[in-house]
Amino acid sequence: MSVIRTLLVTAGVVACLYLFLIHPRWPRRPLAGLAGYMYAHRGLWDEMSPENSLPAFQAAAEAGYGIELDVQMTRDGILVVFHDDTTDRMCGVPGHIRDRTWAELQSLRLQGGQERIPSLDEVLEVVHGRVPLIVEIKSCPGIRALCRRTADRLMAYSGPYCVESFDPRAVWFFRWHAPDVIRGQLAFSLKGGGGHRKTAGNYLLGTLIQNALSRPDFVAFETVSDDAVSLFLVGKLGAHRVGWTARSQEEVNEKRDRYELFIFESFRPELTAP
Repeated sequence: MSVIRTLLVTAGVVACLYLFLIHPRWPRRPLAGLAGYMYAHRGLWDEMSPENSLPAFQAAAEAGYGIELDVQMTRDGILVVFHDDTTDRMCGVPGHIRDRTWAELQSLRLQGGQERIPSLDEVLEVVHGRVPLIVEIKSCPGIRALCRRTADRLMAYSGPYCVESFDPRAVWFFRWHAPDVIRGQLAFSLKGGGGHRKTAGNYLLGTLIQNALSRPDFVAFETVSDDAVSLFLVGKLGAHRVGWTARSQEEVNEKRDRYELFIFESFRPELTAP
């Protein structure tokens, strides 16, 4: 009997520790200025307007969609809006964003067209507070400097926004240095169909134990892997939940009971979030 009791006590302690680690920010804050929108993933892009381009952001704002975008920093400290670590896929030229200067990036074109990589300043000017923004901080060496510059720039912006990142160090930065900014932890489960590499870091993302560092207001979880127990539990603990990336209205309708907001691409959903 003593062995069973020991096992039960141990299991209870482990369960309590896990719940402590994944706990979101408390007390729960409303998603002020962000609720009620569907969020266009990297803008409302198509064959004519590449992802994360000024025309894609202009189109999303004009259509009344919120916008999700990605922020990185050049070698000379300019904040740019670009998703990939390298320029290979979008510009056909090898090399990391962080290794190029702003002037060097301006010589490149997105998907062989006329559009170039925009700065965060240019994007904020185009959006001009018309719709809310979800700003993803990309993981990189020297992420603290990226967070500091992004926080300083966004604090001067009058429109509604929040920040999110896969990297808990970025969310942690905003927790301690910009606590009034709504912050989110990006995550996915390797049990889903997202095709992610099976690394230790990616596995840990699905457990949400990084919340111990970031204490996020919301968890943004990949919709194809959202059967994770961690997502269910963190919702019960009070976290807002955002789904990425929905690719059909049917998917949104099916999963509307799991998420308050959706990030979408490849279709035009109903304007208002569930």
